[in-house]
Amino acid sequence: MLGESVPAAVEQEQLGEVKLEEEEAVSPEDPRRPESRLRPEVAHQLFRCFQYQEDMGPRASLSRLRELCGHWLRPALHTKKQILELLVLEQFLSVLPPHLLGRLQGQPLRDGEEVVLLLEGIHREPSHAGPLDFSCNAGKSCPRADVTLEEKGCASQVPSH
Repeated sequence: MLGESVPAAVEQEQLGEVKLEEEEAVSPEDPRRPESRLRPEVAHQLFRCFQYQEDMGPRASLSRLRELCGHWLRPALHTKKQILELLVLEQFLSVLPPHLLGRLQGQPLRDGEEVVLLLEGIHREPSHAGPLDFSCNAGKSCPRADVTLEEKGCASQVPSH
């Protein structure tokens, strides 16, 4: 699901923008519009990796960030509490040491409390001791909270600490 890399997601997104230019009569809320079908985890990756482009200008850049954020957090579907939990979970995962983050590999990560319970369980189980190769770039490791780290394609990234 999230095995696609950020460059692949960006390329896919750029293809959607080209198609959109051809179909400018399509309303922003139209389900046929490519961005309305953008998966939250892809929108999250694009949001986190967004870079200012001179040709877009500041207004269009800010607008694009808002659009990507909306596709990631989906305020029409999630409550404020759920959105806050997604943001807090992302930040919590970004501050975990690589050895703890690696121990979450393959686990579903839906909310912070679930992550804490998993980590507390790991601390009590001596069989999980030992070095792990898995680590993620803390700043860009969590495209969506209900996706496992393995699905996020983090296994090949090197920590930036």
